[in-house]
Amino acid sequence: RVMGKYLQLAYGSYAKTEVNLLERSNVSPEHILQYDFQESKTPIEYFARPAFFVALVPELRSIVLSIRGTKSIKELQIDAKWNTVDFPIKEYGKAHEGILQSAKWFIENILPRLLQFKEIFPDYNFRVVGHSLGAGIAAVFALSIQHILDIKAIVFAPPACINKTLHGLSKKCVLSFINRNDFLPYISKTKWKAIWGSSNNSDNTKKYDSFSNYFENDDLSDNNNNNNENENENNDVKYSTESSSSQIVKTKQLSNRSLHRLSNKILISNIQNTNNNNNNNNNNQENISSDDHYSGIGDEDLLVPGIIYHIFKSELNTFHMKEVSPRKFLEKFLSLSKTMIRHHKNASYLHAFEELNNFYL
Repeated sequence: RVMGKYLQLAYGSYAKTEVNLLERSNVSPEHILQYDFQESKTPIEYFARPAFFVALVPELRSIVLSIRGTKSIKELQIDAKWNTVDFPIKEYGKAHEGILQSAKWFIENILPRLLQFKEIFPDYNFRVVGHSLGAGIAAVFALSIQHILDIKAIVFAPPACINKTLHGLSKKCVLSFINRNDFLPYISKTKWKAIWGSSNNSDNTKKYDSFSNYFENDDLSDNNNNNNENENENNDVKYSTESSSSQIVKTKQLSNRSLHRLSNKILISNIQNTNNNNNNNNNNQENISSDDHYSGIGDEDLLVPGIIYHIFKSELNTFHMKEVSPRKFLEKFLSLSKTMIRHHKNASYLHAFEELNNFYL
């Protein structure tokens, strides 16, 4: 339920007006601290960045920075800057160039305001959220300042944006959620070029216009999206309940409601154990270059950041989550399809979290 609220805040960053922002994020007008609905108009080399807003969220006791995902050609240019560049505060650390540049803009221009807000609301936490490109920027933003500030990034549909040297460190401050066959986490520099070609190609505008049509009309009231979510999708990633937990296998005769409760009890236990293990093994996480978990991954390979939870449908057609390795998104890539693009949309994530939330009722 809490993660669903953070998702709603990430969804709010796509607003075009203040009224639309309040509707999407479900935040009171007096709690909106700052916003800019337009992406920056500066050239990409001068730290272009997406639209964003900052809000006070009393129910989460948090000051939240929400960063928008790709919605324009300018933001597509940020995506397309796939070169890996040195991460300034970690030796051997590498990051996606465009995302790091945008994160720098937020550090230079928004972080001072966040610190001012913190003085006014000293009991509130810092949280940064984002979807798609915004997820990558939010993760790198948090990673860049986590050594000087207690901050957490909760991100949805993040791209691969940091290398293995930074990945262990990112587990301390980034929590990533990926919905089923969402295409973006699978994209690498090579795969991106295969889809879009050169970043200077004049055909990119036409390709982007066609591509972006799938991201329109993603409001919560869009009934078509809810209908589409219930389709029997051949391309959907499905895990056998037998392979996920023997405890679930033994309860196949139980009602769906009982099964939901049991499977999510197991999920909560796994998340708690994961968090405990992460707290007890911070030193091991930083020394990741020698970790077998990252063996065979090159220093220039970019990974999905943080602790990663993959939302999936079981063979019983119910929604679940499981923690996965970033390697999953390096080694597997399905042919780009409408289903994969639809699973990337905000509405599909909102639907998935609504289904997950129902398990607790």
